[in-house]
Amino acid sequence: MNKTVLSKYLCYLFSCSLVSCHAQKEDNRSPLTSSTWKVTSCIAAKPVDLNSRGNASTNLLTQSPSCINDDIYLFKKNGVFLVDDNNDVCTSITRVPGSWKLTGTDQLFVDFGGDGVKIRFRIVEISSRRMQLLARMPFVTGGVNVTYTYVPAGN
Repeated sequence: MNKTVLSKYLCYLFSCSLVSCHAQKEDNRSPLTSSTWKVTSCIAAKPVDLNSRGNASTNLLTQSPSCINDDIYLFKKNGVFLVDDNNDVCTSITRVPGSWKLTGTDQLFVDFGGDGVKIRFRIVEISSRRMQLLARMPFVTGGVNVTYTYVPAGN
C-alpha cells in the first residue's frame, strides 16, 4: 500500500470513533473531547480490496496493517486534531496536527493536517463509551460508505 493511500486510509479509519447522539440535547463536544479514541471496527457498505491482494472484504481492519489499527485519536477542545501512532509505528513521518469542527447536529469535519485529507463524517452515535461515524471513502472506485466504531483508548 503506497504512502498516500495509507495516509488517506488512516484518515478514514479514524471515523469509526464517533457515535451519533440522535435526538439528544447533549453537546457532542463533551464526549468527543473527554477521551482519546481507538478504532474497533471499520465496515464498508460493499467489499473493498484496499491492499490489492485480491481479497475484497467489508471488514477494512483485516486489510490494514497493525500499525494503523492501533492508532489513537485525540480531539482537543480548541479544535486541534491529533493522531498518535501508539505502540506500532508504520513510518517515521512527522505528523502535522489537524483540526476538527462540529457542524449542525450530526456532522463532524476533520482536516487530517499535513496529508491534505479532509473528511466530513455523519455522527451516527456518540457517548463517553462509544463513537460511531459514517463517511464516504472517495478513493475507492465508485466510492463506498464506511462505518467506523471507536471506544476510549483506555478500554
